[in-house]
Amino acid sequence: MWDCGQKVRRKYRDARPAISAGRRDSSVADRARVLHKTDMQRRMRRRRAARAESRAAAEARMPC
Repeated sequence: MWDCGQKVRRKYRDARPAISAGRRDSSVADRARVLHKTDMQRRMRRRRAARAESRAAAEARMPC
């Protein structure tokens, strides 16, 4: 059984190095964690915007 972090690390293995603030070494796991976090934040922001948009459209369609 492998942890889900393994998949994340494989995804970001050769990605750009993470900006390590005051960190001695930015290992592959740290870099993967940072990039994964930013990706998830971006995805959540997009999803939230889409949800608000669809809600506004639904309210505009309401007959009442």
